[in-house]
Amino acid sequence: MYGDDMKARVIELYLDGRSAVEVAEMTGVSHGTVSRWVNERGVKRRTAPCTYGNLKADASHPSHGKLSGYEAGCRCRRCRNARKVFDKKCQLRRTLRRLGE
Repeated sequence: MYGDDMKARVIELYLDGRSAVEVAEMTGVSHGTVSRWVNERGVKRRTAPCTYGNLKADASHPSHGKLSGYEAGCRCRRCRNARKVFDKKCQLRRTLRRLGE
């Protein structure tokens, strides 16, 4: 369904430090497909994009202000808020699943 150039773009974005979910949002490919392509190509999983100090200082970093920034160690207000939003979405999903059972 997708061409080799789309797969190459996905791999390139992933290697630039973006998560599978971020790449999926940017390209329109599901995050499961992104992960599969990454694994098929033998690409090593990325490590945290940067440390606490330089992530907090570099507001232009693609992970800054997102959950991946929080996971990388940044505790600025934007990254903490991203974590709170993520936690609330997870809690809502769990509640909806319970109600659906």
